[in-house]
Amino acid sequence: MEARVPHLPIINMLGGDREHSVTVGIEVHLRDERGGTVRGLPDPAGGTFDAAGDFDGLIPYEDRSFRLLCYVDPYGDTVFNTVQMADLLIELERLAALDPTPIEMRGLERLRVIAKRCRDEPHSYVWFIGD
Repeated sequence: MEARVPHLPIINMLGGDREHSVTVGIEVHLRDERGGTVRGLPDPAGGTFDAAGDFDGLIPYEDRSFRLLCYVDPYGDTVFNTVQMADLLIELERLAALDPTPIEMRGLERLRVIAKRCRDEPHSYVWFIGD
């Protein structure tokens, strides 16, 4: 099953009521037990980063074979904990095998860094923040 980005109906301001596909932005943060965003994560491409994104079109919103990612809410927040990171890392490998664009791959690589750090640090959480 191919992942689909949800679309929002929007009204054409010139009078029509056509539906257009609108990509819903998702950003992912690593947060500590107090809710603070962990900053300065090592970017696989060099430098550092504070959040991951650019992979929205790959998220399998309704594919129940993805045990975690199918529950990401594109319009709200979804939180995963340390115990769930092994499953999330497996699902990220599956997404990487779907031939993502270079920009999507960069986002997945950053998300992988976040997931590994969460796995290795107790009391940390991966937050998917929807639009």
